[in-house]
Amino acid sequence: MSDKMAAPELFRPPMDFPDIPYDYLLRGAAERTPDRTAIIYRDLILSYREVVSMVNCVANGLHELGIKKGDHICLFTFNRPEYTITLNAAATIGAVVSPMNPSYKEREIVYQLEDSEARAILIQQELLPLLRNVLSHRTLPHLKYIIVTGKHLPEDMPDALSFAQLLRASLLLWHDWSPQGYDAEPSYPGNQPSSVPHSIRDQFLGCDTDLPAVLPYLWSTANRQFPGGWCHAGHSGTF
Repeated sequence: MSDKMAAPELFRPPMDFPDIPYDYLLRGAAERTPDRTAIIYRDLILSYREVVSMVNCVANGLHELGIKKGDHICLFTFNRPEYTITLNAAATIGAVVSPMNPSYKEREIVYQLEDSEARAILIQQELLPLLRNVLSHRTLPHLKYIIVTGKHLPEDMPDALSFAQLLRASLLLWHDWSPQGYDAEPSYPGNQPSSVPHSIRDQFLGCDTDLPAVLPYLWSTANRQFPGGWCHAGHSGTF
């Protein structure tokens, strides 16, 4: 292209993107503005504090299932909070996300699950019939975990895991997020534990009563507690 034809103002200048995992960006926003709205989905409103807490819970749950750094997780949902939460949870433990278009047909689902060798899939309830048909005709030896959005599981898929189960199993008692950092002491008015916010409890956990717990900002597994560190795509942080 000649100098006369070039119009520099029409070209986007080069951008320097940081070489960091997805959850690092989310955690940075949560540290700066923890109570600012992060997700609005229908009548559900989640703050950055709540989103990061749920990310930590799901990361802990995936880790307990045996999902490790380098494993692939397919996300087969429409735009909804579980997608964002699971994507960042996967980045937290170093798993690789393989997004699936919700308009996929069965042959496309088979191809992506086989090509990615996915060990787990997050799938929306409404898309389950497609996966059922796939599994009835094809063996997918790498696929070990089917995580379904919502609170209830279909009776014909007893081995599946609901997103609510994954989230609920990772709730920790007596731990809270602190803007002072991951190692700060939990702070409660009167030294009493908080309850899980109603928005999270009703939408994801399927509980009718208050839970005497808080969603942890610490990323924890077994009897160990870790800062909300990261490891992804060859990088590693405090983990």
